[in-house]
Amino acid sequence: LMASTPKLLEVINTRLIELDALLAKSDVQEGQWSMTDIRLYPVLRSLSIAKGVVWPAGVGTWRKKMTKDCDVALEDDVAF
Repeated sequence: LMASTPKLLEVINTRLIELDALLAKSDVQEGQWSMTDIRLYPVLRSLSIAKGVVWPAGVGTWRKKMTKDCDVALEDDVAF
């Protein structure tokens, strides 16, 4: 997997740009989590361990809010 990381990062970073556009269009209910939030946060949190992931502004803001709301830290500071 380590050898495949550069190619995988290209795919992931492209998909995150697509996700950023989708999140911008979503109807956010303040104070409520959607099923998308519940299912998406663990996936994005697991990606935070990978150095080289480029977080678009909207996705970055969303995941930081979810981190605070869930009280479950991201792994950005130990990414490799």
